[in-house]
Amino acid sequence: MENQAKSSSTILRDLALFVGIACLG
Repeated sequence: MENQAKSSSTILRDLALFVGIACLG
């Protein structure tokens, strides 16, 4: 369960990074 939460957090972080790059690009 803890591992799942960590995975979800990583996905959200990657998504936020992707959106940030898209906005800057």
